Amino acid sequence: MNVVGLDFGTTQVKMTLLKDKVIFGAKALPRTLFTAEDTESIVNEFLGECEVSAADVDTFALTGVGSKDIGDILLGVRTVKFDEFAALTKGSLMLSGMKQALIVSVGTGSAFVMAESEDKFYHIGGSGVGGGTLMGLAKAFLNADTPEEFSELLKGGSLSKVDLTIGDISGGSISMLSKDVTSANFGKVAPDATPSDFALGLYNMVCQTVGMLAVFALRGSDVKDVLLCGQTVSFPRAEELFELFHTMFDKKFHILDNCAYAGSIGAALLAEK
Repeated sequence: MNVVGLDFGTTQVKMTLLKDKVIFGAKALPRTLFTAEDTESIVNEFLGECEVSAADVDTFALTGVGSKDIGDILLGVRTVKFDEFAALTKGSLMLSGMKQALIVSVGTGSAFVMAESEDKFYHIGGSGVGGGTLMGLAKAFLNADTPEEFSELLKGGSLSKVDLTIGDISGGSISMLSKDVTSANFGKVAPDATPSDFALGLYNMVCQTVGMLAVFALRGSDVKDVLLCGQTVSFPRAEELFELFHTMFDKKFHILDNCAYAGSIGAALLAEK
């Protein structure tokens, strides 16, 4: 059975081809490209890259805020629409192999979903801090217009040139707070700080905000695992920045393989049921 999942997010559309629940292709493109005139040709081109035709597709499974703009038929194939949190839960748990977790989708903003099982989940809430924040600040202050440009900047950055740490204040650790813990984002900007240092500082600020909100969301819960999804957590050095949460809190943060496609994968899996 061939199913194509389409996740119409705020800034990107993620496309995934599943053949009998195995991922055979995935691609993300800017949402602005998916106009009424061009959507079918873009999807058809993706199918060609996967070496299948529309005639080979059983269903287009849609999710995300923009899926409402797509009709009941796409390229002559029926479409079916799914709640984005249901798709996110299904896809994230499949990618992780877990049965329950806190799922954090770091898209344009950030959404927090508690998944007690594939079928029992609820939206805890969200934050306006996410990939949109990151790329907006990167464009305004670093002239980095694309994720690729920002990704290159990240590779050579040093937080010691921009962030004030506990160690800077006290000379060592304080209680459970190690000397490397950030006391203030951009609280110690060095005169020789480079664009790469600022890029890493911006990324750290977003990742730490997301991480601490996840920790707060799990207060009083027995759940230990946090599944991180979305293109924002696929940038270089993400694992390094979230590592601090492993040591400070009794929680494990996981950046999933194919993390940007959890929603489109989940939609396709729901259609295969």
